[in-house]
Amino acid sequence: MDEKSQIQALDPTAPILPLRPGLPERQTHDYKRHGATTLFAAFNILNGKVIGTCLPRHRAKKFIKFLNLLEKEVPEELDIHLILDSYSTHKSAAVQRWLKPRKRRRFHFHFTPTSSSWLNQVERWFGMMVASREFAGDSVVTARDAELVSVFIAAPRKRVAPVGSARGQVANHDAHARSHAARTA
Repeated sequence: MDEKSQIQALDPTAPILPLRPGLPERQTHDYKRHGATTLFAAFNILNGKVIGTCLPRHRAKKFIKFLNLLEKEVPEELDIHLILDSYSTHKSAAVQRWLKPRKRRRFHFHFTPTSSSWLNQVERWFGMMVASREFAGDSVVTARDAELVSVFIAAPRKRVAPVGSARGQVANHDAHARSHAARTA
């Protein structure tokens, strides 16, 4: 689970001029600001499903709102293990109070060491989202992109495979482990 904060909602003041023979694609450097948003996302490393939402700020109250979404989306019989960075919002008193009730004991927070956000697999998903053709590789997000984020989250990923797997390598590893166990027994 991670958040991509300070996503600026910008719209160019003029349309992008298309690529033409002998001329590169051109765009204005002026833009109209529409504020900023924070994308909260949780990534299931087993099936590639993402649960996410855009919220206006990155505060404990908004993080709790996202936790409520996770609580609603994830079946009750499943525990929820969240790998989080050490951002103070994740450890705030409000979040600790939210976790107290018995029904929330299925939430387990695991914190990455400082400067180890690369361990968090949702960071890779953020990269896929920004690099996708829906966002055209822009470094800023346009006002309409909050809707595109929702579409990107909902879109099935044919290329998703469990982490630690190179398209079925996990299944091959399991078969190898069974074969090895049979040989050594």
